[in-house]
Amino acid sequence: VFDNLYPRILALVRERLSLELDKKAAKLDLWQQEVLEECHRRFGETLKAVYEFGLIEYLTEETSWMISVMESRRLGRGWAEKILETWTIAIQGMVKPPEADELSRPLIRARYLIPRLSGQPLADEKDLPEDVQRYLDFCLRGQRREAAEFALTFLEGGVVPEQIAERLLIPALAQIGRHWERNQIGASTEHLATEITRYVIYRLFDSLPRKESAPFSAVLACVPSDEHDIGIDLMANLLRNDGWSLVFIGRGSPHQDLLETVAGARPHVVILYVSLVSHLP
Repeated sequence: VFDNLYPRILALVRERLSLELDKKAAKLDLWQQEVLEECHRRFGETLKAVYEFGLIEYLTEETSWMISVMESRRLGRGWAEKILETWTIAIQGMVKPPEADELSRPLIRARYLIPRLSGQPLADEKDLPEDVQRYLDFCLRGQRREAAEFALTFLEGGVVPEQIAERLLIPALAQIGRHWERNQIGASTEHLATEITRYVIYRLFDSLPRKESAPFSAVLACVPSDEHDIGIDLMANLLRNDGWSLVFIGRGSPHQDLLETVAGARPHVVILYVSLVSHLP
């Protein structure tokens, strides 16, 4: 029901939020208005996935993220409450009972939790393992060579790349994502850290001898709407090093092209990567 009515519900939500923005536009910077519009858009895409795949519990996490982004950009939790309220009203206005009650109930609960979710502290960097902190500092300073050489010391000490990724690279990237969420770094710094880590991944795996060919093949890609491809890139390197035959598509491939590639390659496995619930196809 929600999916069929989504365009009309979305139009109503946009109309109501536009009225709210008109009332308070003088108090908001242009970039704050853009943040609001992005949060509203992402929340709508998340709702589609939540309802389709039964991921109701994810709404709390998404609401917490939205509050964090807004509070760090001087918007306050009131706008998060307004977004949840607007979606609830739009659903109740467009969908008939009892479906309307079922769809709006998780939104009402999420709105009720907002005071509890507001002001959650960022994980203290002093709690990060020393190695992760050191690697994180290299990334934030844009020191690609130093980051790679530091990661390679673990490989030389006998640590396999999977463990280096799990213990060093992924925790550092997660912390960088939290820094962006709290508006402590810009998108350019986040992207720089991601590309440094991609370089480190290739340095790690290029330093290893290639294993004998395995009798397995795979197609790897991000889902069409997801632009975050560092995870699927890491998976491709892991499988390639184990001798798999791969077709690595990465990000940005339209649905039809992806289907045609799979049909032509006829792999043993298709691996699709999605970084956010809102990107689920």
